[in-house]
Amino acid sequence: MGTIKYVSLEPGAFLSDIDFQAMSAEQRGVYISIILYLYTNNGKLKNDLELLSKMCNINGEFDYQPVLSKFQIRRGFITHKRVDEELARAQTRHDAAVTAAKARWNSNADAMQPHSEGNADAMPSEVKGSEVKRSEDKDKEHFNISQQKYYGTKRGLDEEFLNFCKHADWRTVLPLLAPAIDRQIKWRSMTKEFVPPPKNFKTWINQRCWTEEHIDAPDKVIDQQKRQQQAAVLKKQDKDRRDFTVKLTEIYKAEGKEGLRKFAKDWPNLIWLCKEVMEKAGD
Repeated sequence: MGTIKYVSLEPGAFLSDIDFQAMSAEQRGVYISIILYLYTNNGKLKNDLELLSKMCNINGEFDYQPVLSKFQIRRGFITHKRVDEELARAQTRHDAAVTAAKARWNSNADAMQPHSEGNADAMPSEVKGSEVKRSEDKDKEHFNISQQKYYGTKRGLDEEFLNFCKHADWRTVLPLLAPAIDRQIKWRSMTKEFVPPPKNFKTWINQRCWTEEHIDAPDKVIDQQKRQQQAAVLKKQDKDRRDFTVKLTEIYKAEGKEGLRKFAKDWPNLIWLCKEVMEKAGD
């Protein structure tokens, strides 16, 4: 699959990455731009700095080292592990949708086969076709009940039902939708934890969110381990910053600006902290 229309963005992954935090605003913009270009170019870009500068609208000198350190460079091409994983998942979903569509097509074709003389009295094709139509209408009506219950943004019934039918197991899943939505509405009204904005119905279906389980009791801690891990990361980042600030202050007192320049050559991702130390000193 050469391109992907939508990507999964994790703000916490960016904001908790000390390398990303150390980048300048321009470097952050180039980093994100390269990731988006990878998504639209089958996960690969030629490792050509002149070409990258044109693509990212860079004028003048630019320090690529902090940016390119976040990518893998193999055989002259730039790649990114997360981009590769997302493209692979998109290809899997695409293949599953194609397989499901073929299966439904074949099933409908078999159902609409004209009768032969031997079974002419069993069921005329017109009657059989009407039975299939009634079955489809019943499925859509059942789906409409779930759609009406859903608490997020929704599109038209026909469009949502067509998207739902792309899942190979949609007939099995159909009776599970309404109970799952009821459970999630109950959880959202009871929990004392942060409740994220609801996804639109198409995303909820495509991500198979009817399988999600929530803790109904409002006094239960949800995702406590994840929050503890995030807190530990932030604590370590704060300690690292304080330690480097102390070290850079000592260098500045002993060697002045020249000492900080030497340090920045070896630690380009901490140039911003060197500038901060000099600003605090009044330079």
